[in-house]
Amino acid sequence: MKKITKKNIWIILSVVVILGLVLVYFTVRSSKASNFLCEDDDNGKNSKKRAVVKFVNDEKIINRMDQCYSNILVEYYCDKGGIESENINCAAQGLRCYAGACIK
Repeated sequence: MKKITKKNIWIILSVVVILGLVLVYFTVRSSKASNFLCEDDDNGKNSKKRAVVKFVNDEKIINRMDQCYSNILVEYYCDKGGIESENINCAAQGLRCYAGACIK
């Protein structure tokens, strides 16, 4: 059986401290991630309907409305704990972009 040395004790204590810090980090991170609200009027990616996405957390309130730039729709939606966007070419679907939606 190996003899326990001061070096081995320090290694074990270091590993325990590091594991404890990792546990605290992920506990705090998950609690912060749950303190937000993201709502999308059209329930996600829906290029046929204009919608407003509202994001609220402890620090800020952000509203984004689907909008047209020429024939490109900027579609906002909730994802990954915040607001994301996607550019959709309405003409590629045989539609035109008007008032934040791809329409006929």
